[in-house]
Amino acid sequence: MPSVKSYPLSAEKTILCKCNLPTENDGRLPMILPAMRGVKEDIARTRKMGIANLPTMCINGEQKFISIIPSKEELVEAVKEAQAKLKK
Repeated sequence: MPSVKSYPLSAEKTILCKCNLPTENDGRLPMILPAMRGVKEDIARTRKMGIANLPTMCINGEQKFISIIPSKEELVEAVKEAQAKLKK
């Protein structure tokens, strides 16, 4: 059920002002649009990697921290382990 039953200009059928629609160069759109263009690719990449939960941190393509943000010490240790695996 709508929270508003009527409004003062409900009988008016014309636009009261000449409104300009925002363009790609107005307001925050220049920041938002480039980020939004990459969202579809990001979603496809995370699905391909089998990531189901966010945040998930991957190191060398392997899911390491799922649904948690590690401490600095845990992260450093995980990176060192990954480097050791690469050297083998």
